Amino acid sequence: MTPPLAIPTQEPQSAGGSSTAAVDDTSGTTSCSTDACDDTTSGSESGTGTGSGSTTDASSSGGSTSSGGDTSGDSTSEGDTSGPDPAPDGSACTIDDECLSGHCDIIGALGGVCSECSEEADCPAGGCTPGNPLTGTPSVCNLGQPGDGCESDDACDKGLSCAEIIDVPGIISVSTCSECVSDAACDGDDSCQPDYDIPNLTGVLECVPDDSLADGLGCDPANGGAAACASGHCVPASFMGVLSVGVCSECTDDDDCGGALCEAPEINALTGLIAGQCV
Repeated sequence: MTPPLAIPTQEPQSAGGSSTAAVDDTSGTTSCSTDACDDTTSGSESGTGTGSGSTTDASSSGGSTSSGGDTSGDSTSEGDTSGPDPAPDGSACTIDDECLSGHCDIIGALGGVCSECSEEADCPAGGCTPGNPLTGTPSVCNLGQPGDGCESDDACDKGLSCAEIIDVPGIISVSTCSECVSDAACDGDDSCQPDYDIPNLTGVLECVPDDSLADGLGCDPANGGAAACASGHCVPASFMGVLSVGVCSECTDDDDCGGALCEAPEINALTGLIAGQCV
């Protein structure tokens, strides 16, 4: 009977065994046993960090590096308290100093946006058309054309008046150079009606004849809007309960739909006004 093969076993190494710790040959040092390395470093670990293994101090032409990862060649000064560089137009801001242009236009409760202007006085040739912080659109100087932003009639071309087009108390108020402020500026039976540009938070007031506005266009329910709409229905639409504007629509209520339901008009911040319709 053949005797069983003897399989050599490896003697387990104790924590204080004699395994060899490799040291980089390029450093000019030689390898040493764990016991020797421990003896060498046990008295010199103060200030170099602690760890589960031995610590090797290494120096190079790039500066010294501690076991904690700190580099003596760090170019950042601990005393440097300077803020970020001024931002370009269209960037969010809270004060003028944050903008390259030197103008942070605060658009009511919507916030601020770095812009070419923040008031009419910044624009010698016209007014300042407000931007939109929600889309990163900066405020810009204009020439006083219809729909351009203004604070006074002086910013508008001859024959135009500065009229309020959007007003949400405590949040935003926008005025633009317009053909009219009231019906008094219009000929005959024409009425002064709003033409809204909701995505850009602006618009213009214009004189329009009766029965001329298509569904989905803006109208003033309190100022002859129903007569100006071809459908005969100028219905208020609300956005988040804060902005309310009139919209020419197919219906005002269910009675206008012959048994169908009247779906109320809407304000979409991205696309604009949506007419009410029978569904």
